[in-house]
Amino acid sequence: GELVAEYASRLGACSVLATNPTNAIVHLGHHNGVVTMWSPNLSTPHARVFCHTAPLGAIAVDQAGVHMVTAALDGRVKVWDLRTYKELHAYHSVRPAHSIAISARGILAVGHGPHVEA
Repeated sequence: GELVAEYASRLGACSVLATNPTNAIVHLGHHNGVVTMWSPNLSTPHARVFCHTAPLGAIAVDQAGVHMVTAALDGRVKVWDLRTYKELHAYHSVRPAHSIAISARGILAVGHGPHVEA
């Protein structure tokens, strides 16, 4: 691979990253609970979404590019509509999630330590 672009987010350290498979927008999760969405064409993010009050632990985008799931280190997991940037669902996980995956059928899996919730 070749470096296409490099920009400073000005939001501190980036802890998690996910790519939207339909439009290649890169979703970056920051320690302040903000998700920024970037493409190499712009030097500023396409969008900034304040998702959580705690640092982010995981991000996933579904295959259709319509929903984003975020998990914070306080145990909260939220589902977002990427067309409107509105929160659709929220729940509290037993432990903070460190990995999230969305299957082709839309089933959400949340991993924390040796445990998986589906």
